[in-house]
Amino acid sequence: MDTIALIEANAAALKSVAAGVSSSQLGNPTPCGEFNVKELTNHMAGFWGRAAMVARNQTSDSDDQPEDIIGNDPGGVINALVDDGVIAWQTDGATMAERPFGPGIVLFEELLHGWDLAVATGQTMQVTPEGAERLLDLATKMCTDERRGEGKPFGDEVTVSGDASAFDRALGLTGRDPNWSA
Repeated sequence: MDTIALIEANAAALKSVAAGVSSSQLGNPTPCGEFNVKELTNHMAGFWGRAAMVARNQTSDSDDQPEDIIGNDPGGVINALVDDGVIAWQTDGATMAERPFGPGIVLFEELLHGWDLAVATGQTMQVTPEGAERLLDLATKMCTDERRGEGKPFGDEVTVSGDASAFDRALGLTGRDPNWSA
């Protein structure tokens, strides 16, 4: 399955998690230490809006985005932006032109931050087996020692058992503990 098909195949799981977030959970911590739930959902909404623009090869007159995109409706806002992003990446030629990032980053963000949001709000995210394998492949390539540490995208690798699932191994590579709980 190609990466764009994996983005689409896992979109329903992300949307289900986003729809399950209540306003009382917006202050909850997340495994992504720099964000609480509200900040994470705003980050996700901003990313999906930008991902759709990137797929369409559009630019913005401003790099400014509102601090609060989701308001009190993370599910509604994220679901609409995910739908738009999936459609944008499915468009013929969306991956042919030079872009600041490609569908691999979209899948990485979808699955990783979807899991962050799920565990921070007491939910689970049902990732497809193919999505988990692709996430592991992407994490193996992206989570290098040079990209770990303070002020960098990834924390120190978390050791997981050798027989852990592909998804849990990917989480460990990104510096997340697969057993994290709020």
